[in-house]
Amino acid sequence: IGTEDGGAIATYAKNMDNDFSLIFLRVDAQGNELWRFENSTPYNVNEFVDLGDSTLIGVGGARNEMTGNSDIYLTRLDLAGNVLWEKTFSRELDGSQQSITATLDGNNFVAGSYWNGPFLGKLNAAGDLLWTQDYSNRGTGAFAKAVLAAPDGGAYLGCQYRTLTNDTDFFLIKTDSNGVSLTSEVMGTL
Repeated sequence: IGTEDGGAIATYAKNMDNDFSLIFLRVDAQGNELWRFENSTPYNVNEFVDLGDSTLIGVGGARNEMTGNSDIYLTRLDLAGNVLWEKTFSRELDGSQQSITATLDGNNFVAGSYWNGPFLGKLNAAGDLLWTQDYSNRGTGAFAKAVLAAPDGGAYLGCQYRTLTNDTDFFLIKTDSNGVSLTSEVMGTL
């Protein structure tokens, strides 16, 4: 991810004989390494977002061996690489996580998919879960792929699903600020 100062941060998960680590690398605008650290965790980060306040928030996850669910992992870092907080959600957000974005009110939307369809969650700046909504009306083959904050405080949730004829349809869900679906429109088929 590009950072507000022209640099970048990258993450990757390392698995050596079931010993998991999440590695963070920060470079400046010229590509010089500023810092690197390794965090022993079974989680991976799929996406980071620069919040514009010299912090980054990342979303990822991994399968929880104790519960059998897919946990969602969230972490917030400052640009020096200090972990401000880390959160995991099991029962509240069982599923695969795909995308995170900052909202206009200083919170964050996180999107992903339950076993029965897409979901959207809202988190406050401390990473506490405020609410979740699921959009299972598309069936078990629907997946959330991206989320964007809307100017009215709601969200745009980009999703896809496999049809009975094995085509892939893309659809967009527009929500209000509480995640209530206002519209859902099929945008095309592959």
